Amino acid sequence: MAVPSTWHEEEGFSYRLFPAKTAKPDCVIIYLHGLNNVPELPDSYVQEIHAQMPGADVIALQAPIKIRKSPSFPDPKGYSWFPLAMSVKSEMKNWLSHIFKRMAIAGKVESFAKTQLEKRGLAEDKLAYYGHSMGGIVALQAGLSGD
Repeated sequence: MAVPSTWHEEEGFSYRLFPAKTAKPDCVIIYLHGLNNVPELPDSYVQEIHAQMPGADVIALQAPIKIRKSPSFPDPKGYSWFPLAMSVKSEMKNWLSHIFKRMAIAGKVESFAKTQLEKRGLAEDKLAYYGHSMGGIVALQAGLSGD
């Protein structure tokens, strides 16, 4: 059985909402996809989350930067959380910088998450970030901000 979801636009993000199975959500999970993906969260993942946490609103954010055609991406279909360098050396410097320095996108994701919690009347301890690859870096920075 497919998990119902709907697309929304808010605070500069497009996202898919997989609503809680309960009348009122009791937590929010923000999913951040990897490079060159769209927020396609497999139904089986969402079903497993809802089996364990039926009160979770699962939100799959789409990264804000559309990947453009280039030698590195001859047939781009997805999005990026931060600008990409186009050489191996500059890309390595870029990624290392993002690992050790806070990115602006992390603050935007935090702001989005805070708004989602407020809309549901939930406290900050009712939020979890889940990220894959590039989205994992952003999830870690947003989740470990200490704000």
